[in-house]
Amino acid sequence: MSLRIAAIIAEYNPFHNGHMHHIARTREAGYDRVVCIMDGHLTQRGNFAALSKWSRARAALVCGADAVIELPALLACRSADVFARAGVEIAAAIGADALSFGSETGDISLLRAMADAEEDDAFRETLNASLSRGESLPRARAAAMARTLGYSDVPTGPNDILAAEYLRALQALGENAPQPLVIRRRESYHSLETGPMASASAIRAAVSGGALAAAAEGLPAQARFQLNEMAARHGADDMYLYAVRRLGPEGLLGLPDVTEGLENRMYAAARDSATLEDMLAAAKCKRYTYARLMRLAAHALTGLEAELAARHPGPEYIRLLGMRAEAGDAVSEIARRARLPMFSLPQMRENEMFAFEERVTELWALTRDLPEERRSGQEYTRKFVRI
Repeated sequence: MSLRIAAIIAEYNPFHNGHMHHIARTREAGYDRVVCIMDGHLTQRGNFAALSKWSRARAALVCGADAVIELPALLACRSADVFARAGVEIAAAIGADALSFGSETGDISLLRAMADAEEDDAFRETLNASLSRGESLPRARAAAMARTLGYSDVPTGPNDILAAEYLRALQALGENAPQPLVIRRRESYHSLETGPMASASAIRAAVSGGALAAAAEGLPAQARFQLNEMAARHGADDMYLYAVRRLGPEGLLGLPDVTEGLENRMYAAARDSATLEDMLAAAKCKRYTYARLMRLAAHALTGLEAELAARHPGPEYIRLLGMRAEAGDAVSEIARRARLPMFSLPQMRENEMFAFEERVTELWALTRDLPEERRSGQEYTRKFVRI
């Protein structure tokens, strides 16, 4: 009898108690192995990860995951639909039987209805009309969704929105898609309250404020090694500001999702701002969310041009970051089921998508304080994580 494998798409920035709960609930649903698909050193919102992908993979493995596979940075630091589609395609490529994801509501029927609504012409027409009137994207999306579904209380939580994108991507794959498994999320995504079920945002904020004991409450005991590494970092404001200023409006126009004069607005904000936060605050308006502007700054810094993104619309390889020794059967099964090549590092050297990964890691290294984390070439020198 073959193994039943469930995949989880995550950032683990850092890995906390809520993540361990998610893995445990997924296994309790009847899956033999849990494989995590995790982004590397650049998050979906455009920030550099608070600690290395190798440490985050180790934390996941010691807390219940069986293997960790990388979600390439070229696809991870993108809009929610691109991020979700890339993760789902990797889950399908490894032959996962299920995709397990968090949701504030936990209502699969409602989430499916939201996913279906986004394919409806009426939804898009209402959304575009609201945006043209100057409504913010979150408010316009919620209003369009409510009107399409005829349901006034449409979920607006970030995990519900991402869950709907996962379902859209799963539906697009048809019969080759893993089955969805929805896990009710217990912690608030953006809450800065510390405690046993603190969010990743709260833990990062506590560490930045020097409150390591408070941050530790939100981490599994076996994963508290993450704290010291999280504390040994600094901001990348100057790099982001320089990148936006250097490109100028013409260069910014060549980046993904830059339309309607956003390039001029962002460049003007960068010229007059002393910090990254100042730049984002100056450029932010109803139409452009903080996350979209942050991704734009990240694209400017990493050189993610629209043409590069267009050449690589989806995952091209499976890269294993780490595994538990006793989960060798899962890796063997993934290799048997794989619909993408399982690249070794020598093979990756020839791949443009992996070249972008290298560039991101080189930049991430310059945000670190520990000498060993600032070294160049870590994509080739850091060891595969095996526990």
